Amino acid sequence: MPGMDDIIESALNGDEASFNALIQTYTPGLKAMLQSMVDETSAADIIQEAWLSVFTHLNDFKQKSHFKTWLYRITINKAKTHLKSAWIQKDTPKSDSLDERFDYKGCWKQLPEPWGMESPEALLEQQELASVIQTCIEHLPNSQRLVLILHDIEQLSFEEICSMLDLSQSNVFVLIHRARKALYARIEHFLLTGASS
Repeated sequence: MPGMDDIIESALNGDEASFNALIQTYTPGLKAMLQSMVDETSAADIIQEAWLSVFTHLNDFKQKSHFKTWLYRITINKAKTHLKSAWIQKDTPKSDSLDERFDYKGCWKQLPEPWGMESPEALLEQQELASVIQTCIEHLPNSQRLVLILHDIEQLSFEEICSMLDLSQSNVFVLIHRARKALYARIEHFLLTGASS
């Protein structure tokens, strides 16, 4: 079975099936990313425009960066054009007791206690916790949600995110720090009280 590099190479050489495979592979991640920026209908339009742009400019892809990075940068630029307004707030974090749990990059200084899932009751709690986390992510400010999705879900590096969003590394660290802190506070509240809000 061909690897992703082979599929990308075949797509660059004009193979339609390979290009369709790229669309099927990367579109779900694009949808997840765009949830933090636009509504579902706009996201679908932006994704179509992005893939059209990728198809049109495949010969411009020099493979100096990863295909995924190139695709995400194109999609974000399309979304920025669509929004026609600033959507990144460059603000500084306010100090509170949760700040001490993270380093300056927003990473754990000390990992939270593991959450065991041994019984049906615990499995139900796991589903409830997943719902709490999803709701919390949906209610994060757009800029925080976008950076969290790109780094923690889509596994893009801080350098790639900075390049895509035209942000300094310190701004990206601030955004992910605040997003993770908000998630941790919601998770901790749920684990201590069992309440989802």
